[in-house]
Amino acid sequence: MEAKKTLVAILVLCFVFSFPVVNSQQQPVGIAGYVRDAGGSSISGATVTVTNLNTGDNVSSTTNSYGLYACSLFAEDGDIIQATVTYGGITSTNSTTVDLSKLTTWLNISISSGISADFVWYPLVPKPKQKVTFQDRSAGNPDSWYWNFGDGTTGVGKNIEHTYEEGGRYSVTLEIRKGSAVSRRTKEITVSTEGDVPHIPPIQPPVYPQGYTMEQMCRLLRIDKLPQSHNKITVVVIDSGVTPRTYDNTDLTKVKMYHNPYYRSGIDEYGHGTFVNYEVAYILQRYAPNSIQYSFKTFGKYGQSTEDVFLQTLESVRKLHPDIVSISAGLLGNPNDAYSKEIEKMKDEGIIVVCAVGNFGPASSTILSPACSPSAIAVGASNPEKTIENVRDDTICIWSSRGPVRGIFEAKPDLVAPGESIRGAWKQGERIISGTSMAAPLIAGGSAVILANEKGLADIVRILYFWNRGAVGDALESALEESCIKKGDANTWGAGIPNFEIAQGIFHWKLVGMIATLILVIIISIILLWIFLRHRDWLWDIKRRLDRKF
Repeated sequence: MEAKKTLVAILVLCFVFSFPVVNSQQQPVGIAGYVRDAGGSSISGATVTVTNLNTGDNVSSTTNSYGLYACSLFAEDGDIIQATVTYGGITSTNSTTVDLSKLTTWLNISISSGISADFVWYPLVPKPKQKVTFQDRSAGNPDSWYWNFGDGTTGVGKNIEHTYEEGGRYSVTLEIRKGSAVSRRTKEITVSTEGDVPHIPPIQPPVYPQGYTMEQMCRLLRIDKLPQSHNKITVVVIDSGVTPRTYDNTDLTKVKMYHNPYYRSGIDEYGHGTFVNYEVAYILQRYAPNSIQYSFKTFGKYGQSTEDVFLQTLESVRKLHPDIVSISAGLLGNPNDAYSKEIEKMKDEGIIVVCAVGNFGPASSTILSPACSPSAIAVGASNPEKTIENVRDDTICIWSSRGPVRGIFEAKPDLVAPGESIRGAWKQGERIISGTSMAAPLIAGGSAVILANEKGLADIVRILYFWNRGAVGDALESALEESCIKKGDANTWGAGIPNFEIAQGIFHWKLVGMIATLILVIIISIILLWIFLRHRDWLWDIKRRLDRKF
């Protein structure tokens, strides 16, 4: 946020020095603010006209992707400044009084009609003649939806399917209406003969503008009740990189930066990777301070990658032999595709993989690969509904991807975690965003702390169960699921919302049970072998007698 304000101040100063001096009383004043809809979501591309009502002077600006506008005009102390926003046929105003002691006068505006058009589609990069599903994400409960697909065809309906006959780029426009209010949003879709690409799921706007902190999320999941461990655990975050900085008393400079050779460095050009790494680092640095965290840059400044880069990264990460891998990206696939197979290899080598399921709900069978792999812990997103201490009233986020996954019998997602309106680091700034991308690192970080606390027992299990190196991961996933508060349909909620304090105890006794069971089997086997060796002549004599009898 401070970085944004600094940028605004610089822009204001540029405006200031571009104006000639009119008189000794009037001074150039910077005006800036955010335009949001009734739900608190930022409105980009809105026209804002700022007017000095005392002089009649006015100037216009357009909001950026954060909903921010900035401009400058002359005014005196006490002048009334009015900002008027026009967007999608809707007009709203706000006003304030000039205070020349302040470099910038902040004037936020809310779109009073309460509707704001937005939509997503999947697959992200479809092929020609492939069905594309467009889903409404508009705010304000509109009454009607009109689609222009950019290829000369149109459609009507809240959620709609369309097929493009040829490859290319198409501008898709959604127009929504509620009474006399109208809102439009245009986005560009690429139709390629190469098909869908690995991507970070589309970020969802926050329902709660104030956002939830990581401290609140750790309380909700009871991660804050876990004992601190000084055992070493290694966690790898596969995402768009990381911005080395300190945020919320969390030192991201301690995160070791790796990157696929496709990129020049591990620096985050998008922002998503910094956010996800912050979530994991927040948990590790407080509850497992001797852990090692790697950021592996796989996605570029637009949140996309390629099939080769993603597969190469998965292979490279597997060779690092971490304890846990967190992935908040993927593409529509299946449990037998190349990405899922790489996750299967990781599990076979004892690596626990946590994946976000995607943000393409409420449609069924929309879980991304590799989250759809039976070897991954697939995480959906829930809404805490402002009650951190009570998860029983939590709801599923409408956009959280659902199962079932065709080709497997188990339900997906495996479980869910809070993913609505999370506050975190975004490159050098701060953002409040929503998505299953925000839920998965909570599970990855909490799982790392549980594993660190039980590292001694886990290492013994790995030795004893040398033929099944995924045994520890299976026990941990099972413990998380058994700790869950059940919420509803398994293809929407999975097992529910985990309680890490309870999961810690379940995991401990599962490991103890596995060790005791194998030791008991070994003891019984030794006793039976001793009996056989000690009495083999007698046993052979019994066998001969039986053979003669029959």
